Amino acid sequence: AISAALCAASERQPAWEPRTVLDIGSGPGTAMWAVAELWPSVERFVLVERDARMVAAGQRLARGSSRPAIRDAEWQVRDMASPDALPECDVVIAAYALGELAPTQLNGVVQQLWESCREAMVLVEPGTPRGFLTLQAGRHLLSDLGAHTVAPCPHDAPCPLLGSSRWCHFSVRLERSRVHRLVKRAELAYEDEPYAYIAMSRQPGLPIEARVIGAPRVGHGHVELELCTVTGVHGTIASRRDREAYRSARRLRWGAAVPRPSSSTDEDDGG
Repeated sequence: AISAALCAASERQPAWEPRTVLDIGSGPGTAMWAVAELWPSVERFVLVERDARMVAAGQRLARGSSRPAIRDAEWQVRDMASPDALPECDVVIAAYALGELAPTQLNGVVQQLWESCREAMVLVEPGTPRGFLTLQAGRHLLSDLGAHTVAPCPHDAPCPLLGSSRWCHFSVRLERSRVHRLVKRAELAYEDEPYAYIAMSRQPGLPIEARVIGAPRVGHGHVELELCTVTGVHGTIASRRDREAYRSARRLRWGAAVPRPSSSTDEDDGG
């Protein structure tokens, strides 16, 4: 889920080559490993985690890495809601962390993270109504502070799903090992993980036409898509009679960005 969120953000900011990354509520360093795969440019990781046992586990795992930035990562045992200043880094990540805060703490923590962020911030939460609302509260505050929405939204306007019975989320498939199945007493060799995320930046991202916000429905000779666009959420149908549109729709997956037509200009880039 973290990798998928980071990849979606980097698609709209392809020139990003961050050197420093701050991971808040890092656990055993899950986001660090995802970042290192996507951005080999990173030279320094700072990880903040309140559970000393998680830090110890993360340090043991990091020692086995071939990447110096992971082996030499700086770990801090502290609460993310601590008022102490955080180091400034190019990218700030909080994955599966903000949901642990009391509602009265959220704005203060998000603002503190933004003050530590030189380029971009990526926030990931479970793909539940609560996770969605937590992220939208953070997005609202960050927008007020001047941040641009990079992903998943193709715009900087409020989420069109707010106030409805639906919420924006996505899904990734995790392959289970034999040990994983035994621990979870599961039979399937995989599980689908729902997640929600936002990526905010100090600079606008490359414009996109829309984002696929539901699993495409493939019918007999057509593909139905639900898209978040600059004018709201819309359904569209690509028929096999329109061969180019149909081929493009068949390639799209839940969470994919829909590029702007090549004839479009970037003059009205809304972020």
